[in-house]
Amino acid sequence: MHTSGTTGKPKAVQILAGGVINLAFNSLVPVRKGHRLAHVTNIGFDASLYEIWVSLLRGATLVFFPRDVVLDPVVFARRLQEDRIDVVFQTPALLAIIAQTCPQAFSTTGGEPINVPTIRTIFANGPPKRLLNGYGPTECSVFTAIHEVSAEDVQKGHIPLGKPLDNYEILVVDEELQPVKQGEVGELIVGGAGVAAGYYGDPEKTSKAFIRPPHLPIKSNRGPGHLYRTGDLVQVNESGLLDFLGRRDHQVKIRGQRIELEEVEHVLWDTKLVSAAAAMKVQTDEADIGSSILLAYVVPLSKDIDAASVMQAYTKLAPHIMVPRVEMVDELPLNSSGKIYRKKLAAQYVERITRTKSLKGSLDAAVGDDTASYLQKIWLEILGIPIDTLEPTDNFFLMGGTSLQAASLVARIRRSFGVELQRRRMAGRHQGNGYLGQRLGTGQGFEAHRWPSARLAEQIGGTSVHDRGDGLCRRIPPRGAARPASDEDGGMLGLGPEEEKLYVLPGDFAQPDLGLGQEQYDYFAQWASVVFHLGAQVNYVQPYSTHRDANVLGTLHMLRFANHKRPKALHYSSSIAAYGPTGFVTGTTYLPEDEKPAAHLAALAYDTGYSQSQYVAEAVVWNAVENGLPVAIYRPGFVLGHSKTGIGNPDDFVGRLIASCIRMGCYPLLPKQRKEFVPVDFVVSAMLHIASTNDNLGHAYNLVQPEPGAAIDLETTFEIINDLSPTTPLRGLPYPEWVKCLPHAVEDPLHPLVPMLQEKVLDERTRWEVHENMAFYGTENLRRALASASV
Repeated sequence: MHTSGTTGKPKAVQILAGGVINLAFNSLVPVRKGHRLAHVTNIGFDASLYEIWVSLLRGATLVFFPRDVVLDPVVFARRLQEDRIDVVFQTPALLAIIAQTCPQAFSTTGGEPINVPTIRTIFANGPPKRLLNGYGPTECSVFTAIHEVSAEDVQKGHIPLGKPLDNYEILVVDEELQPVKQGEVGELIVGGAGVAAGYYGDPEKTSKAFIRPPHLPIKSNRGPGHLYRTGDLVQVNESGLLDFLGRRDHQVKIRGQRIELEEVEHVLWDTKLVSAAAAMKVQTDEADIGSSILLAYVVPLSKDIDAASVMQAYTKLAPHIMVPRVEMVDELPLNSSGKIYRKKLAAQYVERITRTKSLKGSLDAAVGDDTASYLQKIWLEILGIPIDTLEPTDNFFLMGGTSLQAASLVARIRRSFGVELQRRRMAGRHQGNGYLGQRLGTGQGFEAHRWPSARLAEQIGGTSVHDRGDGLCRRIPPRGAARPASDEDGGMLGLGPEEEKLYVLPGDFAQPDLGLGQEQYDYFAQWASVVFHLGAQVNYVQPYSTHRDANVLGTLHMLRFANHKRPKALHYSSSIAAYGPTGFVTGTTYLPEDEKPAAHLAALAYDTGYSQSQYVAEAVVWNAVENGLPVAIYRPGFVLGHSKTGIGNPDDFVGRLIASCIRMGCYPLLPKQRKEFVPVDFVVSAMLHIASTNDNLGHAYNLVQPEPGAAIDLETTFEIINDLSPTTPLRGLPYPEWVKCLPHAVEDPLHPLVPMLQEKVLDERTRWEVHENMAFYGTENLRRALASASV
């Protein structure tokens, strides 16, 4: 059996029959008589031995899956159910692709280091009965160790290799082949029944990899009598399980710095922005800036994630590790063994860079002769990127620029413009329209920002950045506003002329200091006169646990911020979702604004993780109100676009629902259901008017249609849509029939929400159906507070 050749030329491994038999009848292997096992692996890959021989020797049924089926997540998920599969093996790379569409269908994974974000996705969507992480090189007959993955592993963000299979011996040794202590890092060497005889026809490589050190006697009399050096770096943790840390041959040296490629990949996964990552060292011909670079290909979790956001998150998590150049792809190519095809990725990058270099001579014609265009040309040449990829707001370092390239950039600018730039300032202002634009006097394409000097009212998050930022600047008396964003310049986008009144602060609700650092936290807590907490994580598919940090702890942290240094009024945005489907579950018909959701706890068991987090967060806020803190609570209905421009969010639930229903030609009939639609300008204006008077503190306000009985239900909503298109009206279908019409195409807007739409939570009713017979939301406080307003 030939190895896959991921670290060099494939080697012919002499696997012994005894190793396969030991695997087949091992107590830790999950295949039993009567099981149905999916045969999905290329027969040239050692995992095929597991599928074929373990199944047949144990009396299981082997079900063949064609390659095109395995690579189609939707078809694969359906076939797993239709063929009643009990056990399936997947490499982590293939698992990452499929888990995005059918995350509920897996049992055994191995072949490469396991991808924690992928496993987290699977657990968030309902884990299989057993999910096993199998470790073992081809030279040890497929599996050497197995670990059953638990929710605790996923929560910790680390999945062990586990314990060795029966009749295996494992040792962790240093470079001198001396055993290391528990917890220390060393190379894993393996002995016992599954160790191969060696490499066929290659005694030199055999003698290096298969060893017989006299001070490390083999206790087992099964197997060939020698130990195999895996090259894998591991440690034995406090539970006695093996933890994988990387490979000896995956350590590379770039510009004098040693880098563990697995560590780079793990940091990329930890950003929680990517579903898969592959890091590599790539040789280029950029002799003046170093002949090799650190490159990473990643698959983003959503289309709105770009390379800059990934690299920025990476830098925050691991500022001590070299930042790779990040290339975004829809999926990572796999070789015939189902592992990431790293050589193809490296060649693909080199080919693109070479093509770009060949166009270098035409850059003079492609760009203008003004300052901005010439600066653009210098960036293109130094970064080695295509001309159409550079924007005025691009960040030099987040596009893969290194400190050496920055030095080269400074030198080129000095020669070309006669301007002396400070390289240390480049580290903080590295955009064409930022520090460089200001220092060089660039033209329109690189117009420089002027940073605001006013600071005061703290605005956090927002339903609409433009409206809320603009509104706060116009209506709240203090001198300015501050709000966190993922990055300073990105947070400024779309704010228009009011930008001068805003500070944009990169932050994180889940952190006790809001991710600001203690100095900034103290500073803004002293200066702010009012706090608006408007941000929340909203995901209809993920459970409460994934919403807790941002929504519950985030609210607690904002309460503390509002009372740090000096007391400040807190205006907290909750949601009518905090009550759950109480109308259907408890029979409630009317909800006064100051009625606490705590009385409706029974209904929350049947709602989403987001709604549950809003319930808990609001309970925290009401506790603050009862303790005398100056707080107002706002519960918006479903916030739509602006009432005049119509601009909204096409990716929210309603946007996806309407788009998908138009595609299908039908909509669901859900009696007495309302989404309580409200335009964003009404929500913002109402909140600002209420917040302008301290007498309104201590109460809750349902930001829904103020006039009783004026709100429209879902069926009326779709009737209005039909009135707009009378020639092609949508058909109303009972909910179970409508669900069956949902398309399986990944590109359909509702596709990511299908699990939520199908899951039955109460008798035969789904999460959406239990919202029938909705209670009406009181608006007495709202109408009283707005009596003097022109909202």
